[in-house]
Amino acid sequence: MAEIDFDEWIKSFKQEPIKYFALFDPVNGSISGVYPNTALPNSRTLVELDDETASLIHEGKIQLQNCFVDLDSGKFEIAELKVLNKIDDLLHRIVEKKWSSIDKEDVYVKYLTTSRSLRFELTDRLGGTRKSGSQSKRKLHWDGSTTMTFLITDYNDPNIVFEVIKFKIDDIVGKSKTFKLNSIPDKFSIYTKRIFPNYVIDIK
Repeated sequence: MAEIDFDEWIKSFKQEPIKYFALFDPVNGSISGVYPNTALPNSRTLVELDDETASLIHEGKIQLQNCFVDLDSGKFEIAELKVLNKIDDLLHRIVEKKWSSIDKEDVYVKYLTTSRSLRFELTDRLGGTRKSGSQSKRKLHWDGSTTMTFLITDYNDPNIVFEVIKFKIDDIVGKSKTFKLNSIPDKFSIYTKRIFPNYVIDIK
């Protein structure tokens, strides 16, 4: 048997990069753990993560209970990040449904012109009352005490605020929430800190 030159072997040795995977529940999409490919559990319900996301989870900068797999798309998602960098994530204008390209909204807002009130709903994919047509229902993967804030402003001008509406996410789990507006013009905009990816408003 030929001897192996260890010095030559170590020079040519290349360690395979470590990949990370999240183990998720196939029924509700919840994440139960993150594992390197060298220590994967015996399961088919795994989704690959990028190194940065896996690192942030291990460091505790992203909480595991805020993560889930969207069972419609099969993608790993985060319901709420602790650090927001993009300006659109800090102040997001909700686009009217007829002008929006969003086909699956997470948060649905309806303005009832007759009663001058706003109704807020979550999609049924997130435990809300807004029908999405999806067969994939899952439990919540965010802190139910997280406050949602909506600024009712002059049209396309977040600097002129007429009213501020605040409520908790769990206030619209399994039910809608309606607010009567007081002094607002006929044309206005709504801005919010984005917790979910997709918001739309319908004017009726």
